[in-house]
Order: sequence, then C-alpha cells, then structure tokens
Amino acid sequence: MTNQERKLISAESVTEGHPDKVCDQISDEILDELLRQDPQSHVAVETSAATGVFLVFGEVTSKGYVDVQSTVRETLRRIGYTSSEVGLDADSCGVIVAITGQSAEINQGVARLTGEKETEASREERYEAQGAGDQGVMFGYATDETDVLMPLPIYLAHRLAFRLTEVRKSGEVPHLRPDGKTQVTIEYDENDKPLRVDTVLISTQHDPEASQEWLAAQLKEHVIDPVLDEVRPCHFAQILKNAKDSPLLPALNNLLLRSMAKAKYAPTPVGHFGLALADYTHFTSPIRRYPDLAIHRILSDVVLGYSKDWFDKRYAAFVQHASERSSAAELRAMTAERDCEDCYKAEYMLAHIGEEFDAVIASVTDFGFYVELPSTVQGLVHVGSLPEGEYTCDGAIHLTEQRSNTVYTVGQAVRVRCDKADVNSGNIDFSLVTD
Repeated sequence: MTNQERKLISAESVTEGHPDKVCDQISDEILDELLRQDPQSHVAVETSAATGVFLVFGEVTSKGYVDVQSTVRETLRRIGYTSSEVGLDADSCGVIVAITGQSAEINQGVARLTGEKETEASREERYEAQGAGDQGVMFGYATDETDVLMPLPIYLAHRLAFRLTEVRKSGEVPHLRPDGKTQVTIEYDENDKPLRVDTVLISTQHDPEASQEWLAAQLKEHVIDPVLDEVRPCHFAQILKNAKDSPLLPALNNLLLRSMAKAKYAPTPVGHFGLALADYTHFTSPIRRYPDLAIHRILSDVVLGYSKDWFDKRYAAFVQHASERSSAAELRAMTAERDCEDCYKAEYMLAHIGEEFDAVIASVTDFGFYVELPSTVQGLVHVGSLPEGEYTCDGAIHLTEQRSNTVYTVGQAVRVRCDKADVNSGNIDFSLVTD
C-alpha cells in the first residue's frame, strides 16, 4: 500500500463555433486569400468579437484584395451561425473593418528584401533576410504516447471536439449549436506514462428544450464512447512497450487481455483485432476441431471453382449454425478447463493455510482486490479484511481508502496470508500482512 499523490494532466480543445476559434478562422481566411492572390503578402490581421459584432483590424502589405465583410459572413455561415436563435446570424451581425497599410518601420523589420528581390532570392537568402515584427513564442513537445506524436490529453480533447462537430452537422445528435469545448484529464505513473483516462468534460451550446440528462446520455453514446473506444492493436503494443521494465507489466498484460472480446466463430468476416487483419480464419494440422474440418471443405470447394451462388446455397445456413454451435462448445470447454484449474489450485493451497506469500495485485474491485502468487495461484483480499475505512474503486487501477489516501494499485507488490481455500468452488481467500 502507498500514500501518494496522483499525477493528472489535463488539456482542452474547442469546436469551430467557439468565439476564439471563430475569430481565428476569419483571420485565417483573410490571410489565405491574400496569399493566394499575392504570395509576397505581409498580413498582420486579427479578429475580435462581442455580442453580434466583429472587429477585423490590423496591417497589410499586399497586391491582393479581400472583401472582409463577405469573408466574415461566409465563415459564420459555414460554421453554422445562421440564425439569432442559435446565438448569431451571419447576415445581420455587425462587421467593423479597420485594416490599414503596414507601416514602413514594421515592414522593414519583417522583411529586408523587396518583393521582386524576395522572389529571385534563394531559400537560404530569404531566411537570412527575414526579420520579425511582434511575436508570440510558444513551444511544446513530441511524444510517442500517440501515433500523431502528441500528448494523449490534447489528442483526445481534439478528437472529442472533432466528433462533437461531426454529430452536430450530421444531425446524429439534434439540438446542438456550434460552440463547444472538450477537456480530458489523464493519469500518469511515476515514469510519466499514461495509465488511464481520469475525467472527460464536454460543454456545448444546445437548444433550450434539450434537458441536461438527455444531453449527457447522447454525448456519452455518440461522442465520448466512439472516441475512447477507438482502440487499435498498436495502442496495446505501445502500452506494453512503455511498461517493459516496470513491475506493472504482468498486471497490464492481464488487463489488456481481459479488455478484449472473446474470439468466436462467425459466418461473416469480422477480422482479427490483434493481428490487425480485415479477413481471418484458422485451422490446425492435424485437424482436431470441427471448425477445422468445415474450413477445409470450404477451401476445397474454392479450389474446385464453384460459383458464389453455389456457395450461398450450400453454406449460408450451415456456417451460421456451425459458428453458433462451435463458439458455444469452445466456451464450455474453456470454462470447464478454468474451473478445473481453480479447483486444483485451491486443493494445493489447503496445505498452506496460514502461510505468508509475496504476491502482486492483479485486479481491483469494489469489494477488494485479487492477488497473484508467483505460482499463478490467485485469490481475493476482501475489503472487509483491510484496515477499517471508506474504500472506493477508481476505475480498474486503484482501490483507495478516502480518509488516509491509502492506495492499492494493480501491479503493486504486497505480502499476503492464505486464510481459506474451497476446493469445490475453487475460491481462495487471502488477507493483507501489514508491518
């Protein structure tokens, strides 16, 4: 057990209808259009907004021209601000333009080459001659937490914001309006590796008739779950790679295995998650399962060149029935095998009642945690045998005593005593040995 502070890192993202994002998009549209017309344009344009009015201001040196009023309104329409009922009407809002020519002093500081000379200069010469006006300097970091090399909190926040916009525009979730914000908090371990999602927050504009309860359920079903369930085999591989030198590795490996759905036979190709294959089948040699025999019959008929209509006629009903029966039979066999192992392990532990063992926490629940001995024997440390307190299960990683902040974590080494072993049920009970 440990008394420790959890390391939590949060990041947020906003949708395209958020006021800050709206202003950024307007400025970007103006910049892009001027650069399209004149690649040598120098543009320092900002947009600010108040209720029902936009102020576009700054300095520009360019041979191009932009109708700022039209650009503002077209951008607002694209985002979805088309009526005062949603908070803003692109056609009736006020647009104030205060764009002037760039001062000679600032232009001199920004570029030390004239337009013609800049066009003729090499890349290295342009970099050498480049100056700077007013600047904002930002820095960040790349990480292998995600495929896109971004920290996991900001990656998930962006994905949630993108999905929120998707379901609004498609109508999948009605009553949503353009403005929205997402926030994600990730718990990290002592080696700065992400452990789990701690908190997800979504704030969004919506119609008055949408209740809080209805909206929360819709966002969880159509936004949060699809994003957080978007797990690929490479994510599992990365988790195990990060934990390679950690005592958490065996526990994490078990948790990942348990998180995956049980494989089953199916009449249609559903792929293989672990191998990242869209189509997958298997058989053994020598043939020892009925599905192996069925696959060989189908492959033989493929080699013989039978038509699709013939396959549909012969195998359509058969593969459905065979898949269901084979999956059920395999599940029964695995359950029987596991139950037998549990009973034999309980019988073995009968001779070790009262003895102490080194163990590792394999999983946590609301009623305690399961430990695993080096011999692979597993058993329960019930919450009733722990020091008195108020225990809560924090996801699938921690069991925490609220008053003392004592935390029992998956992968944590503990010392336990064997108290009971029931051969008939295969259950083994342990208690925690404390100093």
